Amino acid sequence: MTRLLLPLALLLTAIGLAPARAGESAPVTSERVTATLVSDTDHVAAGVPFQLGLRLRIAPGWHTYWRNPGDAGVPPELELTLPEGAKAGDIRWPAPQREAEGPVMTYAYTGDVLLPVTVTPTAAGAAIEAHASWLVCAKICVPEEGSFRLDLPPGTPAPSAQAPLFAAAEQRMPRPSPFSATLAPGGVLSVAGAGLDRASVAQAFFLPATLGAIDDSAPQKLTLHDGGFSLSLKPGPNFKPDAALEGVLQIRDQGGQETALWQVAGPGVPLSDPVDAMPLARVLALAFLGGLILNLMPCVFPVLAMKAVTIVKLHGSDQAWVRTHAVSYTLGVLVTFMALGGALLIARAAGAAAWAAQAA
Repeated sequence: MTRLLLPLALLLTAIGLAPARAGESAPVTSERVTATLVSDTDHVAAGVPFQLGLRLRIAPGWHTYWRNPGDAGVPPELELTLPEGAKAGDIRWPAPQREAEGPVMTYAYTGDVLLPVTVTPTAAGAAIEAHASWLVCAKICVPEEGSFRLDLPPGTPAPSAQAPLFAAAEQRMPRPSPFSATLAPGGVLSVAGAGLDRASVAQAFFLPATLGAIDDSAPQKLTLHDGGFSLSLKPGPNFKPDAALEGVLQIRDQGGQETALWQVAGPGVPLSDPVDAMPLARVLALAFLGGLILNLMPCVFPVLAMKAVTIVKLHGSDQAWVRTHAVSYTLGVLVTFMALGGALLIARAAGAAAWAAQAA
């Protein structure tokens, strides 16, 4: 019996010391998060890139943060110690979700999230050590950290048991936007492209990659136009009107399907006026009211008497001459204002933002 128990004990000890799953480190566990370092391959060959990832399994009700956390929070950090000569890229960030925390707006992850990094080795096999830190929040925020080790033997690379996690993370990455976009100095983001209509754009939000580029908690008014839409963003302390703005553009259609795009908006004037179109009758009524108010101004009202005297003097004049005079005066006014409007539109097309604002 003793001879049987000794091999069994050794076997159980070996099983206990072995990692639970190939391609995944031992976990660092708290009441809020279970964190591991995972790989998309079980073996490493020299010169063949592979992916590592910090996997965070977050308890319900808690969340961690995107690269730009928004109004509050800190993004996760991952430091890798790699074999000599090996190189690692930056974290690739899946699209986050907007998470309201009281009066502030943050960009966060919930549930099971993987933050992948591409590693290019120079030799076969890899012994990898990593240290990560992350902030996890609910009603309170708790900073957490952990150290990990992952040993990947040399051999022909093949998908590990964790490879599907990387495929799922890739599906959550914002894809390059097929749409053009411009950013007005006042913060209006205008997006144009085929297929943008009321059916495909029921809601839209922009999540900037740069901290403080916009006021994250401010409403983002959506205005639809022919072939595009505008989002009114409130500039933040780090807003730069002369530089491009990058980030995730989230578009939700009428059916609730959401698309995450990586959008780059160049500086410029908005493609269309973000203010809702006003009915023509109301425009004419307001213009008439503005004319009446203008004529009652102290600098204009005395001139009305001079006009009245001029009209009285026309009594008895040739009617054809009076009509010609009236028509020429009216045409002169219309042509003058049309010329001014045309000049403003030309300035707007040339990119003169100040004049374009007046034309709008």
